[in-house]
Amino acid sequence: MKMFERVRAAVEALNALTSVEDYHCGNPLLSTEVYNEGWMLRLVVAKLCDTPEKVLRALADAKENAAIRDIARLGCRGWCSEGELYPTFEGEGKTKADGLVGDIRLREIGAERTAKWGFECDVGEFRVLEAKMKSPLSAGTKNLSHYDQAARYVGCIAMMEARQPHDVKGGLIVLGPKSKRDGVESKILNAEKTIRGVRCPPRDRDVFQRAQSLISGVVGRSAFVSWENILDALPKDCETSYIYAYYNKALIANDP
Repeated sequence: MKMFERVRAAVEALNALTSVEDYHCGNPLLSTEVYNEGWMLRLVVAKLCDTPEKVLRALADAKENAAIRDIARLGCRGWCSEGELYPTFEGEGKTKADGLVGDIRLREIGAERTAKWGFECDVGEFRVLEAKMKSPLSAGTKNLSHYDQAARYVGCIAMMEARQPHDVKGGLIVLGPKSKRDGVESKILNAEKTIRGVRCPPRDRDVFQRAQSLISGVVGRSAFVSWENILDALPKDCETSYIYAYYNKALIANDP
């Protein structure tokens, strides 16, 4: 069974469990448990992994075009969702990534009953994926109010690169509606300045010192990709039509 078919089967099973009948008109209500950015991301990554790169339609935006191909190329090596990244600074909690693609190795964190999944990349490439539907990137954390979500990801990725004895190249790809582009791109471009402005000690000073020279490279490998452009790049088949329909329902379900 293709990866996309497995993910679609999971979405349909979840939908069957969570759908609620409207007593007045008999129409199922759109549940955010089913129609959300997390499942949208899984559908898109699975479809990209099943699609040969030569079939993907080229987009006018070179940066976005390259990012879509990075997801497809690295997703074929390995991918997972809901992985945790080690924090950069004291007072900062772990950052949970919506998705990860590339040369990744899963590891279990915590005790048996409270285990969570983190990941490592010992050599090669990886990209951290952050998926959005209607909500913006968060502005900061409880203890670091100006340390926004894009900067936290970039910091975590640079620290991860700095921990490895071998060459590792990471980046951040934020996926969301076209309307989110300007706000996300500006935060990615300002990530290095934001990180250097944090007045809080790093958890590992030696690693952070090495990471500072890697931050600009991480920013250069980071990008925003719109759901709309990913769908345009995919082949026009029944699977892409399914994702189109899912996306439209997710926008409605997540409308505040």
